Amino acid sequence: MTNQVDPTDPMLSQAWEVARTLPPESAEIMRKLCTRLRDNDRILGQTIDDRDRYHEVADDLAQAIAKHLGIDIGEHSTANCPWVRALDAIAECPAAHQQLTEEQHIAAVKVLLRANGLDGLPQRMVDAMKAVA
Repeated sequence: MTNQVDPTDPMLSQAWEVARTLPPESAEIMRKLCTRLRDNDRILGQTIDDRDRYHEVADDLAQAIAKHLGIDIGEHSTANCPWVRALDAIAECPAAHQQLTEEQHIAAVKVLLRANGLDGLPQRMVDAMKAVA
């Protein structure tokens, strides 16, 4: 059996060493579990990176709204969410009540996504953006 786990991960390395002492069927199950854990770690890392990029875009968008409207949306804290304050402010803005066609709105969302390198944004995120507009 070849060690296919990250040798810097002590838990996976230890599990791999235990697997080497098991009967072949059990060792195969342990190998699959180690592989799945390694893959899950990679996927979780990617999910965290995606979340961080989405947060940066949301921060930039909230700041742009604040600057455009000349308002202070504050900093993130347990008592304040600048994203919500920016959404509330733009919802109350008379210009926000101009009616866009759905096609115009979708086109604007796509331009913003492309401009921020988020072409592959999950559809549920795009739908959420459209819902708040």
